[in-house]
Amino acid sequence: MATATFTTEFTQEFEAETGKLLRRRFLWFLGVTLGIWVFGLFGLGIMWTGLNPQPMPLWAKLLVTVVAVVDISVYVWFFARVRRSRPDKQTLLWLTRVLLIYIGVMGLINGVGQLPGSDASVGVPLPSISFGFSFLMASVFLPWSPREVFSTVGVVLGLHTVVYMATHLPPSISWFWLLGLPLFVAPGFAVCAVKHSSRMRSFKVRFLSNRYTEVRREMTDARRIHEDLFPEPRDVGDIVFTYTYQPMRQIGGDFLFMSESPGIEGRVPVNVVLLDVTGHGLAAALTVNRLHGELERIFAEDPHAEPGHVLGLLNRYVHLTLAQHSIYASAVCLRIDPATNELTYANAGHPPMFLRGVDGTIGELDSTAIVLGACRPEDFHADPKTQPFVPGDLVIAYTDGAMEARDEKGKCIGRSWLTAMISKAGCQPGEWPRRIIGELDARRSGVPEDDTLVIEVQRRLATDAARVAAAEDQRQHA
Repeated sequence: MATATFTTEFTQEFEAETGKLLRRRFLWFLGVTLGIWVFGLFGLGIMWTGLNPQPMPLWAKLLVTVVAVVDISVYVWFFARVRRSRPDKQTLLWLTRVLLIYIGVMGLINGVGQLPGSDASVGVPLPSISFGFSFLMASVFLPWSPREVFSTVGVVLGLHTVVYMATHLPPSISWFWLLGLPLFVAPGFAVCAVKHSSRMRSFKVRFLSNRYTEVRREMTDARRIHEDLFPEPRDVGDIVFTYTYQPMRQIGGDFLFMSESPGIEGRVPVNVVLLDVTGHGLAAALTVNRLHGELERIFAEDPHAEPGHVLGLLNRYVHLTLAQHSIYASAVCLRIDPATNELTYANAGHPPMFLRGVDGTIGELDSTAIVLGACRPEDFHADPKTQPFVPGDLVIAYTDGAMEARDEKGKCIGRSWLTAMISKAGCQPGEWPRRIIGELDARRSGVPEDDTLVIEVQRRLATDAARVAAAEDQRQHA
């Protein structure tokens, strides 16, 4: 469907440009033809003033003059018709075909009627040669394709053939002239083919260049809108929240959602949802947009929604609306409650999260359910789990782009290096996402092959929280 739409758009724009160009070139062709007729008027003047070395009878002069006036009038009518009414492409093509037929018929009348100046011994081939020259000149000016004028030229040559055979009876060797008729129009068709092919290539380059520029501009706008859906890093209160996002392209299918539940001032529960939609680029980003709306609805209706319930609702939404398009998602949902010092989580087919304790111990928060959308709502069980989460503890979650990057040998970096790095001390709170992405870029060979999102959620130590609160009070009083 997308290819058909693109092809239709290309054809419509090419036809529209051809119509504008055809009108302008047709007027030029008519203007040049009328300019040539100016020299014909000098010939008429010489004929009527008697300066012609071969005197002509009065009836011949009148006949030549009438034919000339009719010819000029026809060209003037065509010029005025196109200039005044601004016809569309199909009408212009029809007018050009009519003009070609008129040129062919007038040349035929001139030859068969043996007007003064015609070569009766030659017969029809001379008008055919004249028509071939006129067709060549028209092809130089007009942006038509060989297919668009083939039938018209065929009609004219067919008419010339019939008249020639009718005026040269009985059959004789002179009929071999007819074999050369296609040669008279071959140069015109060659010019048509070359010009049409060249113009098609040029238009295709401009079309693709314009579309590329439009797509880049639209992707930039889409990225801005997409990134506006992400929450702002949180650096106030008891819970610190930060992340680093590296999409494979300008926008991608990884997404982060955060909401706060009503609670005691300074000890507000925080809900965090991390999503990884199948696919990449714009299609995945559109899916993310839909899931963001669903998450906003879920927490607007129930600010205290538990992680298992949240994933259950998301699974229902994905199964009913997206799975039919082979779109699924992995997800983790965290709920951190400072009042109870607990972290409740549910994991739907997402890579295990790391829980780094204040004492440096490392634990993993494994998957508790299958990916969203893979089963019916009644068969989906999120099985949430609860862990102690005291001041100084932190959770690091990530999407699979952090594990599936490849090194110079083409091997997946895997999760072992991530585990080893998180096990090391020495990283300041809030710096883990930036550090992980930096290490990943150093190990990766080539450009990213998947979206990567790394988040860190930490309980501040009491001393750090007091220091931040004091600094915040000073800023407010200042």
